[in-house]
Amino acid sequence: MDANPDSLASIKNIGELPVKRTGKRKKQKARKGISIDKNAKGDSETDKEESVEAINPTPLATKSNIVVNWKIFQQGQRSVYQIMRSNGADTVYMSFGAMIKDFTREDLIELYRLVMQKYGTNRPEYAYDRVLWSDLRTMFDPPLNEDAIWSLPLQQKMISWRYYDKCTVHCLTLEASTIYMLADRKYPLSKDACQVMLKMKLLDGTMNEVCYKLLKMFEKQAGI
Repeated sequence: MDANPDSLASIKNIGELPVKRTGKRKKQKARKGISIDKNAKGDSETDKEESVEAINPTPLATKSNIVVNWKIFQQGQRSVYQIMRSNGADTVYMSFGAMIKDFTREDLIELYRLVMQKYGTNRPEYAYDRVLWSDLRTMFDPPLNEDAIWSLPLQQKMISWRYYDKCTVHCLTLEASTIYMLADRKYPLSKDACQVMLKMKLLDGTMNEVCYKLLKMFEKQAGI
């Protein structure tokens, strides 16, 4: 596909920035983090059906390193995430943002399924569980216009807009929160918010078809 010069001009490669995130779908502060390698649905039934179909994974028998469990435990004075895989390996992450840098889309899908099997739509009691549950639901559940999270981009200062090619997720980092979104799904961000994001440029975006389509989608949503 020939890239639109005006759209691809919005892509810029730079180093990584720390990531923050909200807790529930309202205003909650997040934590910065790095990963530590220990071994080295909507408004209608149609929307719900489409959401389930869109994240239908490859059969487990074809996977050699699938995410099979997770837990949260105390490390020093903070809580961390431990991700366990089918081959016996596990990794500890200081934040959900650190996971995004390392995960594939299949990893995210499996983690979403595990978290939803445990909590469903019931809000978790503990803070770190709520952050993980909220971040995953924001990405995978059919988005609702009335969710408070979509009003945050015009209420808080926008810090950066970043794309992660490995899991095809882009995230909008705000002054006190971060919104994680799948690159192939449209979310109810306002026209004004989309215009500001396009002016900020998409960081770490490679000049591929996914980024091109993402930028074109935002241009349309911004009325450009």
